[in-house]
Amino acid sequence: MSDHESQVTLIWAADPMRHWGFLRQGIAGIDFGVTTDLTGMSEDEVVEVVKQFDQSTQVAGQFRRLLFGTPIGSLVVTGAAARVTRSDRKWSIGRVAGGYEFRDRNPHDRHTIKVEWSDQTYSQEDLTRLIGTNPSGRRSTVTPLGTAEIPETAAGTG
Repeated sequence: MSDHESQVTLIWAADPMRHWGFLRQGIAGIDFGVTTDLTGMSEDEVVEVVKQFDQSTQVAGQFRRLLFGTPIGSLVVTGAAARVTRSDRKWSIGRVAGGYEFRDRNPHDRHTIKVEWSDQTYSQEDLTRLIGTNPSGRRSTVTPLGTAEIPETAAGTG
């Protein structure tokens, strides 16, 4: 696969252990206490189900972005959001390799996508130079960051 421009999505890991779990399991995911499998649902159905668990439009939007806004081949960036100082935070980049999967036995990240993570980690400054934006100021767990052209080896497929 050659280098090409891809959309980039931030998916925060809540803490270092979840970040490590994303990398170890080859996934990125969210939960927010939503225990229903969303497989095969339309965007409107996903929003309706998520709102039964959390009335927040923001949370429903994050599920929509995870399921419908991170297509196979796009890039995902993650870093631990909590209990890590900005100077100690390490960032990882991966390429989405598979669509939505519900993992009922994974209580912190039941709603996942398959990601081929790079073995390399990045400082905030290096990641900002690579993708052209600083992801650390983002508030939502799943946030589109725009597009970037980065080498395949940096994106987890080299």
